[in-house]
Amino acid sequence: LSYWATGPWILQQLWNPYLPFPFFTLLLLQAWLVGSGQGRRLAGLAFVGSFLVQTHVGYALPVLAVSAWALVRLLVGEHRAGRSMRRWSLWRAPLIVLVVVWFVPLVIDTVVHWPGNTVRLVQFYLGLGPTPHLPLLGIHGALGYLATEFRWWPPWLGGPDPANRFTSLTAPSSVANVVVPVVLIGAGWGLARGRKRAELVALTEMLAVAVGAGVLALTVLTGPAYPYLFFWRIPIGAATVVLGVVVPVETLPRWRHPAAVALCCGLAAVTVVASVS
Repeated sequence: LSYWATGPWILQQLWNPYLPFPFFTLLLLQAWLVGSGQGRRLAGLAFVGSFLVQTHVGYALPVLAVSAWALVRLLVGEHRAGRSMRRWSLWRAPLIVLVVVWFVPLVIDTVVHWPGNTVRLVQFYLGLGPTPHLPLLGIHGALGYLATEFRWWPPWLGGPDPANRFTSLTAPSSVANVVVPVVLIGAGWGLARGRKRAELVALTEMLAVAVGAGVLALTVLTGPAYPYLFFWRIPIGAATVVLGVVVPVETLPRWRHPAAVALCCGLAAVTVVASVS
């Protein structure tokens, strides 16, 4: 579905903002599994999160927010279950991944090419760089750009998201569309809590964190809102709508099986159409 919103070019052009696009969906899956208590997935979460942030800094806020939520939820679950937080086997793999994949390249880049990308990025976001800090997009603009993924015909279902041919900028949509994720996530969380489906509660919480982090990341965006700066909004929108429908299907037993079959058939058909269109 996310691929449908962009077309084949995003996998054919080797550019930093395009490379991490298919892996953000994988990060959401791993974050959900870790937040559901599967600590052995921490290494995978650390690896994919490191890849996303170091490939394109525009993914930093959504990645860090979702990963922090997964880690905190895992720790809370371990504590409630009476398991020791000091189990080395749980933390060894992700720590090694973080040290080798995350910190070593940053240190090498900073030392060899001083001040390096890391120092420049910190200076830029703190307003300490040589160039003046550009104005922020703001909350209204952030909600408008994210709302595009929740229109009645969103881009990830083949809907239009036209870009200005002179500036390559897209226009924000009506903020009213943000009601869609609020209702889906809120209703799903309530149903999952009522049915005591812990894994579905974790799923709705993860979606809420992803949407909230997306709004924050867009709010603090500086300069022109070029689409390549926030391609992550596409999988966030698709995941929120599709999984927001899956949760009530899973929590309402009377019509769960027929509805699940119909939902799977519909998604399969849409995926096939997206792949060949």
